[in-house]
Amino acid sequence: KGPVTEGQILSTFPFSNKLRLISIKGKDLVETMKIVAPRGGEAVSEAVWVVTDDKGEALRVVVNGEEVDPEREYTVCTIDYIAEGNDDMIPVKRHRELWRDTEEVSVRILEYIKHLESLGLGIDPDPTKRFVRDVRLSEAQVPNS
Repeated sequence: KGPVTEGQILSTFPFSNKLRLISIKGKDLVETMKIVAPRGGEAVSEAVWVVTDDKGEALRVVVNGEEVDPEREYTVCTIDYIAEGNDDMIPVKRHRELWRDTEEVSVRILEYIKHLESLGLGIDPDPTKRFVRDVRLSEAQVPNS
């Protein structure tokens, strides 16, 4: 609650990461989610849902309400650190780059917050869990985006 400061943004995003827009095969996206799932999920879009077993192993990956097609190309925005395969994200390294930002992520986030403020809007975080630990999850329960 309260105003967001530049110092808070810099402490939340302390590294000099830059955004990258990439194209990645579905099979590599699923493999990536299998790496991320045991960690509890990390910065995953609202369009992505991962169904895991009780050990946190990914069983299904759903994007925009549809099961990931292993041969389809998906457009993903991530940071350069991940796009380069760091943090054990080797499958992401098998991508085709579409765009590379010249500014650091913290700069873009600060710009976005200022833009919201100029519109009289606040930050509205979405606490929805994207990694669902329930193998009984039916199609009807996976939200469509």
